[in-house]
Amino acid sequence: MTLPETIGSESELEDLLSEPTDEDVATVARLEPDILILGAGGKMGPSLARRVRRAAERAGNRSRVWRHSRAATMSTRSACRHGRRTRRPGESQA
Repeated sequence: MTLPETIGSESELEDLLSEPTDEDVATVARLEPDILILGAGGKMGPSLARRVRRAAERAGNRSRVWRHSRAATMSTRSACRHGRRTRRPGESQA
C-alpha cells in the first residue's frame, strides 16, 4: 500500500486505517463461522472492526463481524473517561 504524502481529513485517515492488506484478506478467508472483535469501543476498535469487515467482503467470506465493548453507549463511554459509573438497564443501584 502506498501512503499519501498528507492526510486531509479524519474520513481519509479512517479509510487508510481500515484498508485491509492482502494478508488480512487471506487470513479472514480462513475464519468461520463468525468473527468477534472484543474492545471495539476502544481507540483502535472501530478501525479494526471495519478493516476485518472489509477483508471479509473481499475474501467472499459471509461470516458476520460482531463487535463488543464494555462501553455500550456514548454516554457510558463518556462516563468511563470521566471516572463516573453508570448503571446498565436492569442493574440495581449499588
